[in-house]
Amino acid sequence: MEYKVKSNENGFTLIEVMIVVAIVGIITLFAYPAYQDYVKEARRVDAQSLLLDAQLKQERYRSYNNTYSPSAASLAAANLGLAASTYYNITTSGAANTYTVTATVIAGTPQADDTEGGVACSPLEIDEANNQTPAACWKN
Repeated sequence: MEYKVKSNENGFTLIEVMIVVAIVGIITLFAYPAYQDYVKEARRVDAQSLLLDAQLKQERYRSYNNTYSPSAASLAAANLGLAASTYYNITTSGAANTYTVTATVIAGTPQADDTEGGVACSPLEIDEANNQTPAACWKN
């Protein structure tokens, strides 16, 4: 009868674990900043969506009143209130034939240093002629 010697090597060596930790650290070094940029861009797109929604509400207000809404309060009074955001303050101002809807980053949020191509993406604005500023921050 033949017996096999049982090996006591069950697990990883310290060097193997350190190599895995180093590889994970290197991947994280490059992946995390890219992830943060992606999250900021996604939040900016959410703000742009809110601006486009506010633009539609301004047009609806004008169809009812033959003038654009002068403020967010008058939109709310007409049951066309602006949506809220965790990272942006959404405001509107208008006159008879013109309006501007603005999304300004709330200070102290991670969105505060959002840039695109070296251009700060706050405030984001859109008007009745669909002029979108800053242009670098709006992707069509």
